[in-house]
Amino acid sequence: MRFLPFSCSLLTQLKGKFIEPASLCIFSCNSLHFLLAKNRDSKTIQFTFGAVNFQHTLLGDREGHPHYVFDEWIGFRKYQRFSPLVEVKVAELASECTYRETARVLQEWTAVHISHQTVGSIVRRVGKAQAQADKEMVEELEEAASLSKGKEVDILFAEADGVFVHGTEKKSMEVHHAIVYEGWDMNGKRVSIRQPKVIMTTVSSDAFWKEVQAFAAHHYSLEKAQIVTNSDGGKDTQQRSFKKPFHNHGILS
Repeated sequence: MRFLPFSCSLLTQLKGKFIEPASLCIFSCNSLHFLLAKNRDSKTIQFTFGAVNFQHTLLGDREGHPHYVFDEWIGFRKYQRFSPLVEVKVAELASECTYRETARVLQEWTAVHISHQTVGSIVRRVGKAQAQADKEMVEELEEAASLSKGKEVDILFAEADGVFVHGTEKKSMEVHHAIVYEGWDMNGKRVSIRQPKVIMTTVSSDAFWKEVQAFAAHHYSLEKAQIVTNSDGGKDTQQRSFKKPFHNHGILS
């Protein structure tokens, strides 16, 4: 029972020892751009296998601006404490249970020790990053003369819904939700949808459908596909709402 914690501890130590010479190597490669070593201190990043502590050097460039060269090279933010994979997995788990339950599950089943408040902070940060990625995907679709060829399917299923949820300070917001999938698979008596892809956002209805359109265009080639749609018939999810993102490609409701 002690083998796994010992292995994780050994791995984190080895990772930390590897990072230090890597940082020096990057410094040597960039020595023409950085003139002065201002400070040397430690940083700890929590990975799925444990916390890695390493030494890094604060350098000054020719204009006097400070840089942690290794951190910038690998993509660590200034006050980042968790690896990108940990942050994504925390956000995914938090979408299925409470923040407190997320923190408890992580502590019991992984080497990640985290408070429920930090879970909330990570969820908000990942959400902002995803929102920015969605925005860029929409802008790319609007500006592109053509897109790379996506997956060809005979039938694509799309469902959409909207629901109002209560937030803090007696405020409520509408959450737009869509799911796109390629059909069903049977496993005995169990049914599972095939290749589900989900879009969920609190932006306006028009922006939501633009995201659905960009998402479908990036993943599929729908010229010969038949689109089967379903919704609750609400104002923003009626049959005509599906026509723009799917360009009337044989839409059935």
